[in-house]
Amino acid sequence: MNLYGFLSKLFSALVNPICFQPMPVLENTSGKNLRGLFSVKPIKNTISKIFSAIILSAFLLVFAACTPKTSMPGVSQEELWHETEKQRQLAAEHAIDKQFKNRKSRLKHEEMLNVVSSNILKGGVEICGAFNKDKSLCVYEFILLEKGPINAFADGNRIYITPAMMNFVKNEEELAYILGHEYAHNMMNHIGDMQFNVLAGAVVGALFDGLFSAHGADTRGQFTEAGAQAGRLSYSKEYEAEADYVGLYVATLAGYNVSNAPNFWRQMAVKEPESIYVGMTHPTSPERFIAMQKTVSEIEAKKKRGARLLPEIKKPEETVKAKTRN
Repeated sequence: MNLYGFLSKLFSALVNPICFQPMPVLENTSGKNLRGLFSVKPIKNTISKIFSAIILSAFLLVFAACTPKTSMPGVSQEELWHETEKQRQLAAEHAIDKQFKNRKSRLKHEEMLNVVSSNILKGGVEICGAFNKDKSLCVYEFILLEKGPINAFADGNRIYITPAMMNFVKNEEELAYILGHEYAHNMMNHIGDMQFNVLAGAVVGALFDGLFSAHGADTRGQFTEAGAQAGRLSYSKEYEAEADYVGLYVATLAGYNVSNAPNFWRQMAVKEPESIYVGMTHPTSPERFIAMQKTVSEIEAKKKRGARLLPEIKKPEETVKAKTRN
């Protein structure tokens, strides 16, 4: 008997008792036996051949498959268990060590943030009066986030900074540039002004949506969205430039040397090269570098002549002219 015949008989022995029970006798209206009208034998033979072909192909694949060409050492279950336990232990120790280092790094960041933020508050409060603001309103909370990219931001009441940014700055002086900038955003009410601009833009856009709707055209609020986006971008770069400008004064009054502040933005350009060319919401890195150089010169000149270290504040008529030009 060949292999194919053997597999066919094996299949029949396994499958017949389950799949091919005797067919019940059916009676038609005339009472005649209908068993002869149906036959399972052709179906059974076809399935048997298909199944045998599949099994034969599997056997051929196993015996014909390419095998390794060297005599490799084997691994026993006991050896495998011991090495698995060893690697699990190493992984656990690494996780604990990483957690300890992260905690140690965070404590260091928190200590540095507390020192610099305390100084920034002192410098910022001194400038507050120059903008006719209650000094008690210029005290903000500084928060170190758990994670995030290189970033710091303000929300009008608090100032946030990520561990990545804390790792990026080399010393307290560079951290003072960042915190001074964010402090200026809050003190100058940039967040509130931007929210107003967004609302104003959305209202104007909504008027256009309503106009088109009155003539049977459904804009699906696209003009409202476009108006809000236009409001969000209006003066956005100017707010950032102003935060750079005022922030350097804040850092100076906090007791830090800001002469190296422009170079910090060169470092940022190396880290994020796209900032050299792209500036949708922020000035580009070259723009910030040049503007900061001029601000540093302005501060140094005031120091030499003994003038108060306060930002140059526009007169009301100058503010109106600036808005008209924009």
